[in-house]
Amino acid sequence: MRWYHPFSFRDSDAKYSICKVSSRTMTPSRNFSLPEFYISLSQSAPVHSFQNLLLDLHQSTGLPWWGLIMMTTLSIRSAIVFPLAVHQNQVIARLANINDEIGKLVPELNKEVNIAKVMYKWDEAHAKKVFKRQLRSIHNKYVIRDNCHPFKTVLLSLFQVPLWIVFSISLRNLTFMSQSSNSVPDALNALKYEGLLWFPDLTCPDMIVIPILLLFVNLTLTEVHALRNIGKGSKLQKILLNTSRGIIFVVAAAATINPSSVSFYWLCSSAFGLGQNLLLMVPKVRRVLRIPKTPKESQTPFSDIATNLKKRFYK
Repeated sequence: MRWYHPFSFRDSDAKYSICKVSSRTMTPSRNFSLPEFYISLSQSAPVHSFQNLLLDLHQSTGLPWWGLIMMTTLSIRSAIVFPLAVHQNQVIARLANINDEIGKLVPELNKEVNIAKVMYKWDEAHAKKVFKRQLRSIHNKYVIRDNCHPFKTVLLSLFQVPLWIVFSISLRNLTFMSQSSNSVPDALNALKYEGLLWFPDLTCPDMIVIPILLLFVNLTLTEVHALRNIGKGSKLQKILLNTSRGIIFVVAAAATINPSSVSFYWLCSSAFGLGQNLLLMVPKVRRVLRIPKTPKESQTPFSDIATNLKKRFYK
């Protein structure tokens, strides 16, 4: 049996109901509305499919909901996200090596352009144009040679962000279904008592522990990346870093008002992500995974992070 969770907004109150809904019945709105966008997203086919998958897994595996959330997160990260992260690191390393290789060719290319400039009586503007065109052509040839188009660096985010949204909304929908006054299946009702330790009821928010742990894990993940490149970041990178920090606090605040089923998933996802990133920093692991070595790759990444952390506080 499939349970879907449409809801409508009346004034400022959200009214929840349980019924079967087809995404085809959604009436498009002429003007963009955030509540209506969320409603359409919560009733979308990917969310419905993922809800059904979670219910089927709960019934077939016999795992409690907290264990199912953790194991599903780990399985998806191991089977899909981790390979994408490895590929992303391979592409980034290849691009870094290409830039280093091209950097060594720049003086020779510049010399050839200057010779052509005198021979063919080019002006300075035309010479610069030819230089840039040749440099871009060389870069494109090397990218094709090493199969490392820059677009491949964003494939991980293009998969991970929609997955995070779909997983979160699916859990939120299932949680509100379990709180309905109507009769609900045992699998949904189990959300009320198949929590863990201090949050036995996954339908209720955990306003303290999970948000604090989530904040700590996400800040650690962000600061680890920042400390690897301390003092080397551009102004744009610093803006992006501070923006990431702000988003982390917003997510932690959102965790205090969401059901603990959702916030626990966020914590599991972030914790596995932190472990994945730390693992991919180890040089020996990178070689096993065929991530090319770069001139700037540190052989002691964790020592470097500790040193940079001390510099940050004692400069």
